[in-house]
Amino acid sequence: MGTARTFLLSALAIAAALAATPAQVSGSAGGNRFGGNLCAIASASALRDLKISGPCVRRTTVSKAQSTPYGTVRSVTYQAYWGTFGSISAPTYHAAFTVIHVQGSAAAVAYLKARFRSEVLGNGAPVRLKPLMTEAGDTAACHNPPIDDCTQAEVMAIVGQYGVVGTYYGPAKFVGEDDPQKPSVDETNDAAQEEAVKSDVVALANSIIAAL
Repeated sequence: MGTARTFLLSALAIAAALAATPAQVSGSAGGNRFGGNLCAIASASALRDLKISGPCVRRTTVSKAQSTPYGTVRSVTYQAYWGTFGSISAPTYHAAFTVIHVQGSAAAVAYLKARFRSEVLGNGAPVRLKPLMTEAGDTAACHNPPIDDCTQAEVMAIVGQYGVVGTYYGPAKFVGEDDPQKPSVDETNDAAQEEAVKSDVVALANSIIAAL
């Protein structure tokens, strides 16, 4: 599998592409309750369960016009980051979410939604259908040793006229000793470690989705 850093940077690259290209922006009839502050709507209990501490950092909100075959749309990107990378001596827990809001003609929004839906479905296994959300996990060597394994997770969702991309990273929960002579034991442990954080990552995503 890839490294934790590669996984996280890949997820952030997806988020950047979501903000930059019509092919990765969602849309349909959406509400107007979201005020733009992801820090204020994220579940504190889900963050605690994921062992994420430290301040939430809001990124600069970006608004831009985009062209589609059905007219111009305007997208607004919101980002937030929880946790710290810490020292080089130990891995730390952190999460990041990007939310994109798109406004335009019904035809343009429908076009973008169809394109982004394929990205969401390609991300991983569905964890809910209304609104559509998928989750994918991975286990790899931590980028801050000495802990051997860290767990990553990525969620993607379509919520009305919003697209959502979220990532999580942290030291894996211990589920059993690996066996160098039996790779299947390592694979089983990896799957269990990824499953161990899945419900908490989904809960964090759901708290954000609920405000959109």
